Amino acid sequence: MAETTPTPSGNILQTAWAYRQFAINKDNAHYSMALRLERRHKALGVPVIVTSAVVSTAIFASLQQNAAVGWKIATGLLSLAAATLAALQTFFNYTSIAQKHLASARAWSSIRRRLEHFVLRYQLAGLDEFRKSEAGDLPWLCQPPSSEGGLRRVKKLRRARPLG
Repeated sequence: MAETTPTPSGNILQTAWAYRQFAINKDNAHYSMALRLERRHKALGVPVIVTSAVVSTAIFASLQQNAAVGWKIATGLLSLAAATLAALQTFFNYTSIAQKHLASARAWSSIRRRLEHFVLRYQLAGLDEFRKSEAGDLPWLCQPPSSEGGLRRVKKLRRARPLG
């Protein structure tokens, strides 16, 4: 489902709230993707470790005695599978991509918090006073977020409703 950026309306509070909802959707999407990529990394990493351990043990055992041809072929195929899985894990680089999604999610969470702060100050102070006090405060969009609460929130949601 393609989501479009909210368009400004005449009411500044409605516009800010629409952007807040947009930021919530984006931050949840990035956190969900980061979790999905972490799962994929583990799903590919565990077989790599298991097959590598089995192959190394089988090779060590075959050095101790003369093994049958079938065991040698099986060990060779398992060795090929371990190498292939390790190459795929390196190629897909799920961990790095997950970290990028986490950074994006944190940025969207920061934007959401700033929009909520904007709405509260606007409601409490009124437009004229707000314009005076916040005139040069637009660089907040680029400030790095400081919390990982969003990831914990999405993990909790995912335990109740698993990803597909």
